[in-house]
Amino acid sequence: QQQQQQQLKQLKQQQEQAQWQKRQQEQLERQRLELDRQRQKQQQLEQQRLQMQRNEEEEQRKQQQQQQQKKQQSRVPHVTPVTGANRAVLQARSAGLSDWQAGSLQSLKDFGFPEDLVVSVLKKNPGITVEMAVDELLTLQALRAEG
Repeated sequence: QQQQQQQLKQLKQQQEQAQWQKRQQEQLERQRLELDRQRQKQQQLEQQRLQMQRNEEEEQRKQQQQQQQKKQQSRVPHVTPVTGANRAVLQARSAGLSDWQAGSLQSLKDFGFPEDLVVSVLKKNPGITVEMAVDELLTLQALRAEG
């Protein structure tokens, strides 16, 4: 009987130990599940953060693009710099000559003839060559000096 009691005691101990182990297993399993949940939540939060960051960057890029477009639209329409040729054309136009006479006007002025005289000669003879205009201008200047 003592042996039986001893066996029962052992059996009880084994059962308790088995239950304790089972509880430990269950607790470990719960902890593992909780860790998994936390890890998933962390990943989700990280994905949301990255998505928000991407959205923000995209928004900034769009705003910069819009600002760039506004800047370009608000700029004064592109004006070509006034080069010598452009300046000559503008002077010819303001003197009432055609664009193609601009070169002659500039050349004759470069030779030292006064602009008003050059303009009057070019207006009188629209197709005149520079050489012929020089002769004409020399004559006019001589007349002016005498006059």
